[in-house]
Amino acid sequence: MLAENYPFSMNNLKMDEIIQTGALGRLLYAEGEYNHSGSAEQLKYLTPGPYHWRAWMPRTYYVTHAMGPLMYFSRSMPLYVSARAAHSDLVYEMRSWRHAYDGVGMMFCEMSNGMIARFTGCTAMASDYSRYRVVGDVASVETGNNIPDQKVRMFWFEHTKPEGQESQVKEFSTGPDSLGELGKRIKAAGHGGGDFWIVQHMLDYFLDGVVPFFDVYKAVAMSATAILGWRSCLAHGENFRIPDFRDPEDRRKCLEDDLTPFPDENGQGATLPCALPWVENK
Repeated sequence: MLAENYPFSMNNLKMDEIIQTGALGRLLYAEGEYNHSGSAEQLKYLTPGPYHWRAWMPRTYYVTHAMGPLMYFSRSMPLYVSARAAHSDLVYEMRSWRHAYDGVGMMFCEMSNGMIARFTGCTAMASDYSRYRVVGDVASVETGNNIPDQKVRMFWFEHTKPEGQESQVKEFSTGPDSLGELGKRIKAAGHGGGDFWIVQHMLDYFLDGVVPFFDVYKAVAMSATAILGWRSCLAHGENFRIPDFRDPEDRRKCLEDDLTPFPDENGQGATLPCALPWVENK
């Protein structure tokens, strides 16, 4: 089980509840954005040594917080990925000890349910902490952006809104207070309640054999999307097929694939750049 917590925040669970009713119609498009920057002092503290992995990690690699909720909402897997990255002058100033100086890696996927999805790695953009949006042919639902905390917002076309629904927009509260004692435990766990649920899901698996959504195959598919997303960035957005790791033949094809942007403890062994060639901001 991959302990990815963002799909299980209170806001995202409310989005998922709405989506699973079928109220959005056929899912067409989803987007996830995870933003988490820091000062030079904070980032240096988190990068202890010249060959620590954080100093060399491409922008597409930290993908699960943005991609995971979209997979969960849609109950689907990524099939193909195309990606682009862009520089950050602020991060570039730290290049003597943090070599992955791109500010954003944006991935675009075709999913197994037929929808398309756009999502980030961990970005350094000046923006809200995180945001998610799922669009169907009947309605859409989203959280983050300019929507109040502990709220999700649903939107209909004028011609698709339900009978009796006066406005095209409706907000839903996602606070834990309605859940009583359980809500207090969820609220105390952190990450909007997500930390509570990943522990509970792990207990459900160990004690009752309930297979978690983020099993080994979904976890490796997410990793492959991050890795191939970076290769797509290096190839100006080239489209890459995500291997189906449930298929022994696809697994066999990956056995000798050891390209990596990470050097070893002696600074050797990296076979890919960890950032795009620098282009001066003009």
